[in-house]
Amino acid sequence: MLGSTVKKEIFGDSDAIGQKVKVNKLNLDVIGVMGERGTVAFQDYDDQVLIPIKTMQKLIAGVNHISLLRAKVDDDKNIDTAINDGTVAN
Repeated sequence: MLGSTVKKEIFGDSDAIGQKVKVNKLNLDVIGVMGERGTVAFQDYDDQVLIPIKTMQKLIAGVNHISLLRAKVDDDKNIDTAINDGTVAN
């Protein structure tokens, strides 16, 4: 998935879906483009590339662990369930 700024910089007005982008010598398929989200707390969500975590771990970072995970739970009442069923680690 490409952020909207990344898409514009690489593909301009052309459709990016189905195209390839190179990340650390890997050719990855573009499966989607995120809508414009803007910057929040110094993080520009439009200037990001999202890839599957296992691809990142094995092929790019060369690790088999997660050092940071951000998660969002749909409702406050589901936080304990998300933690307890292993969806979110303590």
